[in-house]
Amino acid sequence: MKTFIKLFIFFLIPMLSSANTIPKLGIIVPLEHQAMKEITQGFKSQLAKSYPHPVHLIIQNAQHDPSMMMAIINQFQLSKMDLVLPIGEQAYEMSLAKMPQQSIIGVAAYLPHGANKAYTSNVIDEIKVEKQLQFLHQALPKLNKLTLIHSADDKIFDDVKALKLAAHAYNIQVQDLMIGQVSDLYAIAKSIEHESQGIFILKDSLVVSGISTLSKEAQLRKIPLIASDDGSVANGAAFAVGVAERAIGEKAAIMAAQVLNGRKIGEIPTQTMDHYQVFLNPQQALEQGMHLEDLKKTAKAFDYPIQILS
Repeated sequence: MKTFIKLFIFFLIPMLSSANTIPKLGIIVPLEHQAMKEITQGFKSQLAKSYPHPVHLIIQNAQHDPSMMMAIINQFQLSKMDLVLPIGEQAYEMSLAKMPQQSIIGVAAYLPHGANKAYTSNVIDEIKVEKQLQFLHQALPKLNKLTLIHSADDKIFDDVKALKLAAHAYNIQVQDLMIGQVSDLYAIAKSIEHESQGIFILKDSLVVSGISTLSKEAQLRKIPLIASDDGSVANGAAFAVGVAERAIGEKAAIMAAQVLNGRKIGEIPTQTMDHYQVFLNPQQALEQGMHLEDLKKTAKAFDYPIQILS
């Protein structure tokens, strides 16, 4: 019996040692919705190709709650993760501030001013709102009144300001409507002015999570719901101009694999997603009163491929 116990311990120790070498990765999702699912699914599928070895991957949803987000970051810090991947500006900035010497890849986020580049890199995904407005002006030439619905998130206001400036250049009036929580969307949707010719939403997790409410309102009013991500189009928007969310996750996974294979994260340059596409939901577009020919012609003029989603 003693011999058996000794042999068991002898074989158990190497097994435990091997298990401890499996890298631990943590993804912070600010709020779960279709776009976030696409990013995480793209990450998982690409990581399996780029790093075909066992990993412990933990995905945590902060549910649009800063306190919960900080609790997740604290958990990751205590767990001594090999790599943390916060999605979005807020999660990225909070992670960098709390874990300044942790290897971090910001996903769909700009590098904050003053960040220590020795421990971080990032994936930039957002199409400039000026480009979006340029496309809208050409695809919807009669558009002169647009309703923008956004959250109170501080990180959204720069885009709100940029959109208003771009809209002014094309003589498009903007009705600015802001929500504090998802449950506000129904009442806000009823506040859309009668003269509005379209509803526009940014890459704004709180608003995107309630896309079905806006889709129904767009159908009632026969005006297009215009999004900034493909997940929103799949779930009820008429169309969007931007980059594929899954491709964002895939790009982050390629960077993560480089880190896991021994490359210093500070040597990995920021990756910018710039392969823009038009994501189109034909059924929703028609139900929201759109004529698709101008949209298709504009996509061709901009050399943006059209991806059909429904």
